Amino acid sequence: MKAKKYFDVFGEADKHPKAEKFAEEVRARIVLAEAVHQERVSQSLSMKMLAEKAHTTPAVISRIETKQTKRSVS
Repeated sequence: MKAKKYFDVFGEADKHPKAEKFAEEVRARIVLAEAVHQERVSQSLSMKMLAEKAHTTPAVISRIETKQTKRSVS
């Protein structure tokens, strides 16, 4: 069996039926993350302060702002 080249994997991933929806969701998370971060900084809030106002934890704010996700295409 011939080994696939690295770039072939990405070409095949783009053909996955859920690839476009996944890409849209990723773009939406990026826009949200940037908006949350910019607004937090413009109001001179720390992650801890924003977390308290949002009734959540600083870890959640950090995950939002760094665009971390646990989703995958399956």
